Amino acid sequence: MATLKDLFSVSRFYDLTFFTDHSVDNLSGHVESIEISETPDIDLFIPEKIILLTTAMIFKDKQKDMPEYLDRLKAAKVAALGIKTGRFLGKLDQSVIDHGNKIDLPIFYIPDHYSLGSLLHQFSNLLWEDERNKILYAFDVQRNFAELLYKGADIIEILDLLSKNINSPVVLLNHFLDLRATSSNFSQAGISEKELVANIILEREKTKKSFGTFLLHLPDGRKQSIHISKVSSNDYFPNYLVILNSDTLNYPVVKFIVSQTVLVLKFTLFKEKQIFTHNQTKKQDMFYEMLRYIEEDALPNRNWLKDNRKEFLNISNYYQVILVQIDINNLVHKTARYLDELNQNIDEWLAIHLENYLSNTIYFKDNSKDMFIIFIQDRQGGIEK
Repeated sequence: MATLKDLFSVSRFYDLTFFTDHSVDNLSGHVESIEISETPDIDLFIPEKIILLTTAMIFKDKQKDMPEYLDRLKAAKVAALGIKTGRFLGKLDQSVIDHGNKIDLPIFYIPDHYSLGSLLHQFSNLLWEDERNKILYAFDVQRNFAELLYKGADIIEILDLLSKNINSPVVLLNHFLDLRATSSNFSQAGISEKELVANIILEREKTKKSFGTFLLHLPDGRKQSIHISKVSSNDYFPNYLVILNSDTLNYPVVKFIVSQTVLVLKFTLFKEKQIFTHNQTKKQDMFYEMLRYIEEDALPNRNWLKDNRKEFLNISNYYQVILVQIDINNLVHKTARYLDELNQNIDEWLAIHLENYLSNTIYFKDNSKDMFIIFIQDRQGGIEK
C-alpha cells in the first residue's frame, strides 16, 4: 500500500507544499485512493485512507467553520487534505493551519497551475502503478512457491521462502504446539523456541482464541507481535503457522503470500503423512511377520532380517508389547472423520514424545484391531510410568 511519503517524494510534485508542519520526512499515512469534493458532508461518503482534493469554496468568507470540517475528515480517517486556495480562499487562516497541526491532519497547498482533475489522475497513476507492481510481485511469489512444490521441497525450504518474502522469522507448530520447523533465520527473532511456544500457550489461554494476531508479553519486559494462521486439511486438529514481528508487515501483500504458503504446506504435510503411513504399514508387516516366525519356531529369512534390522528391528532376547485403545465413550466427537484425525494426532504425538519415555521402541496403528501397538525391543524400566 502506497504511503503519503511515497507520493510526495515524487519529484514532479515538488511544488505541493504543506501548510501544516508536515514534510516528506515525517509523513507516514497510507493512501488507497484520491477523491475530489466540494461537499461539506463528504466525510459521510468517502472511504478511509484517501487524499481529498478541494478548492474549499464552501468556506469562502467563513474559514472559522473549517476546524469542525477538519475534525470530521480526521474522524473519517482521511490521509491528507489538498486545498487549491487561489480559486476562492486566497489565503488559509492560521487558525485552520494550527488546528490541522493539532489533530495531525496534513494539509497541503495546490498551486493554481494544477487542475484538481489532473492532479487526481497523476496521484492515481502512481497508486495504480503501485498496485500493478504488487500484482506482478504476487505472480512472482506464486511462481516461486509452485517451483518449490514441483521440486518436492521440504517444510524448512517453504518456511525459508515465506520468511524471505516477508522479511520476518516464521515457525510451524503442530496441534499440540510442538515445534515442527522454523525458518533458517529464526535466531534473529530475539526469542528462543521454547520461550515462544510457552508464551503462545499463555496468550491463547488468556484470549481464548487459536488464530489471529497476538501480542506476547515476554518475561524480560519486551513485547512480541505474532500472527497465527491455520495450516491443515484437518477439521479438528490443525497445524499453526506463526509469523513473528507481525506488526511491521504490509498485510495486503503478506496475506497473499501467507495464503500461498499455507496451500503449499498443506500439500507437503499431506505428502509427509502418506510417507509416514507407508512406513507405519511396513512396521506393522514386520511385527506380524516376526510373530509368525516365533509361533512357528522358525528362523527368519535372512533377507527379511537384513532389511528390517536396517529400518526398524533390533535383535534382542527380550521384547515387550503395549496395546493401546481409545475409549470413544469419553470423546466429545465420535464421527469417523474425528476418530481418523484423532488417530493421526496420536501417531504424531508418539513420534515426537515416545522416545522421551521408552527407548529402542517402534509403534504403529493396527487398523484391523483399531489399536496402537508399542513394540519395546529391549529390557528397560519406567514402563509403568
